[in-house]
Amino acid sequence: PIGEIHLGVRLLCADHGILQAVAHGARSRRGKLRGVVGPFHSGICYLYSDPVKNSHKITEFDVRSFRPGIREDLDRYCTASLWIEAALAGHAGGSASAELFALLESCLDLISELETVKVPRLEILFLWRYLDILGARPELDRCAVCERAHKADEELRYSSAAAGFVCSRCGSAETY
Repeated sequence: PIGEIHLGVRLLCADHGILQAVAHGARSRRGKLRGVVGPFHSGICYLYSDPVKNSHKITEFDVRSFRPGIREDLDRYCTASLWIEAALAGHAGGSASAELFALLESCLDLISELETVKVPRLEILFLWRYLDILGARPELDRCAVCERAHKADEELRYSSAAAGFVCSRCGSAETY
């Protein structure tokens, strides 16, 4: 909230990454942006940008997807919020913001319609692909310590010290 009737908004754009903008009157009963500017909505956003003040104002928002399924289920809402927070913390993937935007759009569309029991799998899938976009995904085919190829049936453990998955020979339970 900004004041009593305005709303501060962070937008993820395919071309520009994260933008901060103000939606004037979005919290007012009669504001034209009320109900359209909200979490997990996507569409075409029209902005007025003031280069001197380095500020952006939302003038119109043509919503293409409201995704009501996310707001109706706590598990979906928490998962979608995790994705958004991860995107914000990772600065929208830096130069790969278009790739992150496409991933986030498709996952938000899926989670809005998905059976609740499948939400955890999609949550992990998004995070794994996001780590790949950031260039931080751990390798699964080789041990992070000895670089030996993992066997198909070998049990792996994640080592924060090695920043990756280690084989049974290189690690013990105390190192994790």
